[in-house]
Amino acid sequence: MELMKQCRVSPTDNPFSYLWIANCVLYSVVTAFLLHKGWKKQGSNNSSVHKRKRSKWQIIYEGKAGSIRKRISIAKAETDRLKENRKVTKRGKRNREILQKECKVLSIASLVNYMERQKCELRKLKKAFGRKKKNEEARFID
Repeated sequence: MELMKQCRVSPTDNPFSYLWIANCVLYSVVTAFLLHKGWKKQGSNNSSVHKRKRSKWQIIYEGKAGSIRKRISIAKAETDRLKENRKVTKRGKRNREILQKECKVLSIASLVNYMERQKCELRKLKKAFGRKKKNEEARFID
């Protein structure tokens, strides 16, 4: 309300400026409330700097984990398609070729087995990442 009084904009003279200032006031109040309650975290202006700090092995890990998750997702979609007996789409054909290279027979049992192997691989990768991260932190401390 103080901002509204300071700008001395009336809704009858200039309604667009009045609405703009009212919107700014409302946004400020809501943001302050969310920050005060802890529902929204204060953003940092150097988010792009954080991305550059990642080392080469972290980028490689994220790439490997992403490809494993993608394969799990493809297998899950194929099992759902098989269970519901739906048609094969263009994307499904492409994904099916990827799966047939990994699993010789595309049955629900073989796909579930494949998904479990991929999940195990993802867990191993995550453990290796944790160990490597711990070693990196120890090097920085020394």
